[in-house]
Formats: sequence, C-alpha cells, structure tokens
Amino acid sequence: MDDISLFIAFQVLPSINDLQINRDYRLQGQEPHPEYTIALISAVADHAQNLTTLHLGRPVNNGIINAISQVSSVTSLFVSMNHTITDEALLMLENLPSLEKLAFVEEDHCTLAAERRFLPSASLNIATPTSHPLNLLRLRNLEVNVCGIEQFRVAATVSPRKLETLHLCTPYYSISAELVFVPLAITIHAKRNPKLTFVSVFCVEPTSLDSVESFREDSRYTSTASFIEALTSLRNLTTLSILDVPFFSVSIVVDMLKALPSMPQLKRFTFIPVAVSSQQSDKLELPCLGILENISRYNLGLLHLEVLMNISDIPAPPPQNQTYALTHGMKSLRLTPSSRMDNVSGFSLDQTLDLARYLDRLFPHLEPLSPPWPKDSKAWKAWNGVDKIISTYQELRGQVSGNMPRSSANR
Repeated sequence: MDDISLFIAFQVLPSINDLQINRDYRLQGQEPHPEYTIALISAVADHAQNLTTLHLGRPVNNGIINAISQVSSVTSLFVSMNHTITDEALLMLENLPSLEKLAFVEEDHCTLAAERRFLPSASLNIATPTSHPLNLLRLRNLEVNVCGIEQFRVAATVSPRKLETLHLCTPYYSISAELVFVPLAITIHAKRNPKLTFVSVFCVEPTSLDSVESFREDSRYTSTASFIEALTSLRNLTTLSILDVPFFSVSIVVDMLKALPSMPQLKRFTFIPVAVSSQQSDKLELPCLGILENISRYNLGLLHLEVLMNISDIPAPPPQNQTYALTHGMKSLRLTPSSRMDNVSGFSLDQTLDLARYLDRLFPHLEPLSPPWPKDSKAWKAWNGVDKIISTYQELRGQVSGNMPRSSANR
C-alpha cells in the first residue's frame, strides 16, 4: 500500500461499507509498512461511518488490532491471525459494540508452523476462560480457521456469551500434537455460549506427526466428561458436526452416542473423530448397531446421522408396534467403521438382509444410503444392496397405506 493508494482510499472513505486491506503479493521480498495500514484504519474509524464489513489480510500486528478496535461501526470483521498477536490485543476487540460476525484466518505461510510457540501446560485453565466477562454482546457468528493452539487461545480470550453459530477449522500445515487443544476449545465455546444452534468443527490431516506423549497423562486432554457435558447442555443446538478431531479417550464415540438422547432437539449430528495416534492402544472403540435403538426412541427430530459404527453384529429389529420407530423422520444415515472411506468392506447376503430390516424398522423414512460413497466402490455396492431392500419395504408400506383410505371410502 503506497501513498497514492492511501490518498485515493481517504477520498472514498465516507461512501464505503465494505473494505478489504491486504498485502500486495506482487511486492515479493518487500515488507509492508504497518503504519500505512494503521493510518488507513484510523481514518476509517474517523470518516467511514457507513462501514460495516472489514477484511484485514496478512500481515496483522498488535498495533493494527488496536486500530481496528476503534472502528465502532463494523458489524463483520475478518482478521488474519498469527502467533505474534497477544491476548491483550485480542481483548481490544471488545471495543466493537456492533460486531455480529468475527472470523480469524491464520496467515497462510507454512513457516509459521515452525515459529509457533507452544503454550506451557500450566497455562491451560478451563475455569478462567469460561468465567471471564466479555462485552461482545451482539456477536452471533464466530469462524476460526487457525492451528490447535490458536484455537484454544481464541476460545479462551475472545469467545463471547451469545454465539449462535460456531465454525472451527485447522489449517493444512498443522502439527498433530497441536490438535489435542481442539476439544478444549470446543468445550470453552460450548460452556460460554448456551444459545449455540450450529457447531461445525473440522481438523485437516496434519503434515507433521509430532508425539503427543507429553499430553497423555494430563486429564485436561484425556478426560472427555467436560467436553460431553458442555455439548449436551446446549438446549438450542440443532446441528453438531465434528470431523477428524483427535481424542485420547478411546471410548469417545460410544460415550457421545450414549449422551445423544439427552439432546432431543438435534436435527443433524455428524461425529467422526480420529485416534490421537496410530498406536494400537489409541484405536477408537466403535459402538454396536444396537445403540441406534435409543436414538430412534429419544431423538425423534434427528434427520441426519453420520457416525463411526461397528456394523458386523446386527441385532434383531424391534417389534413393529413400537410407535417411536414407526414415526421417526430420519432421512440421511451414514454408518462407517472408519474415517477412511477405503476401509469399508462389503456385506454378505445375510448381513444385507438383516441390516436392511433392522435400519428400516428403526428409521422407516430413510433415503438411499449409498450416494455419499464413491460410486462402484465396495462401500457403495454394499449399501446399494441395502438400499434396494429398504426401498422394497417402503414401497410395500406405501401401497398398504395408500390403499387403506380408498378401501374405507368404498365401504
């Protein structure tokens, strides 16, 4: 950003409502001058009274964050994040009284992964970040696309009290050990924001498989009680999606599905975590199909379910006269024994028949189960066979229910 660009920007400030400030990538090898950005943002605070959306690309420093905090008219803020920004600087964002949407995106520079500082274990205190006050009273939407450590720091520093929508994602150059902080970040956000309706969390597969052994004996990482308690307390939550987040607890899938009946308001639930390491002792335990019966009984509003599941042992279907099963509105169901799609094998003929009968009895309005899988893959072929049988059951029920009114009318 040069002097001419600043002059032009200053002339149009009073009329703009959306401003994006970013480093010119054509200036390779030249460090941008943060004072230019600070001067422009200060002018925005004074003259751009109609500005509601502000995008700040890399590089961002504490001084720039301080300048942003003076732009009181902004309702949507997108900020590039890096490890040099202090907690004190992040807290300055409290001075934005109109802020409704806040997004952090980590600077897309791979060397940051090597420069990033690990927080000392003693500084990880869940009680403090879940109790401190924050003045972002209008903030409803938070998006955080940063590494695991910065996920925790944003949650501990910036998470408000009235969020409705939460998106968390880690970048592709994350270090595996950092990802153990992600469940802690989710817990803090959930505890601080009881009105959340939508939570989506996704961890990209890390590029560096650092050891997690230093975290293994610390209950703040290994225990999932607070994590599950925080999520099940969200009475307005209708969508919960957690993909590829690593957990130390090998029983996390079973424990989460056992807790699902306490979340009857859920409409969409996706829970595909991963083991915290490749060690056999860290392999996740998979729930058996029988756990679906409680979901059919208590989660009557659930329309989409995607979970890890042991499909090898198929229980007998419940009696047909169970009204909860007859009326369940589940449409989309995806069961997989692994987060990797190529680990799914086929079913025998008996398994196909038993599985179709069991799932149809629990969820009589299922849509085809095979489309999410790559066409002609083993998984697609296996579920396509189940689809055909379920479709036959549904057609027969439709014929019966369709004929009954006509029979009554002819009497």
